[in-house]
Amino acid sequence: MHVRQLLLAVTLSLLLVACDGGGTGGGGGGAGTGGGGAEAGGGSITIPSQPEPTAPTLGEILAQENASRLAREQKVLNDAGILGPRLNDFWTRELSSRYQLTFDAPDRYEWYRGEQQTSCGGVTEPRADNAYYCFPEHEEHVAFDLAWFQQYLVNHPGGATTFLILAHEWGHAVQDTWLENGGGDTWNPASRKELNADCLAGVFLAASIRDGTIVEEAGDADAIFGWLYEEGSSPWLARGTHGTRDERQAAFVDGFHQGTAFCRANY
Repeated sequence: MHVRQLLLAVTLSLLLVACDGGGTGGGGGGAGTGGGGAEAGGGSITIPSQPEPTAPTLGEILAQENASRLAREQKVLNDAGILGPRLNDFWTRELSSRYQLTFDAPDRYEWYRGEQQTSCGGVTEPRADNAYYCFPEHEEHVAFDLAWFQQYLVNHPGGATTFLILAHEWGHAVQDTWLENGGGDTWNPASRKELNADCLAGVFLAASIRDGTIVEEAGDADAIFGWLYEEGSSPWLARGTHGTRDERQAAFVDGFHQGTAFCRANY
């Protein structure tokens, strides 16, 4: 019985005694007899105790966590399935209109979980907590760790990190297109190539928000800048490989506001 219920029961008992005519007036006798000697009523009210909520079992907790994880993974896959064609369409139009180039789009995207082996033209890429663009001819695709992607949806359920990371990887496909067409693009040091991809991700997201193909939601900016900050010194990357935290955030902002030509010239 909860404390609140116990106090209520005591109050009701006192009210019952007061209403039966006994009271404490005249001679002493308390609740037993009144002034005229009549016996007091002996009724009482019982409030049934409420059952205490039972804590979930370990099995129930694990089942719920697994169901939540699977739901997050499905959202990642749904978003990726929609985003891939939109990225291809945008960069096809952008490279054609700006540079008269045909975008060499990734053939597909692949996903894996954690430590599963993945291959890129015979070269094994980093696996857990990773996404990458595979550039060898006839093997061009984007791959990502589904277990890693879904974790970000716990704190940012809108999925902005999925959009950002895939837009970054598609940025490498844009770079590949420039190189294949004799653009002479170079990125030195190597971190500038990653910053260029961050910049191009900003270009895509800005254009998509402007034309309404992507709707920005509350918390998306926090998710994006939080990821860029975190991955500026990610444990699976050598220090400086992808640029510092500030550099990554600045590159994305530059792309968002300045556009493709600025990214190509400055990163």
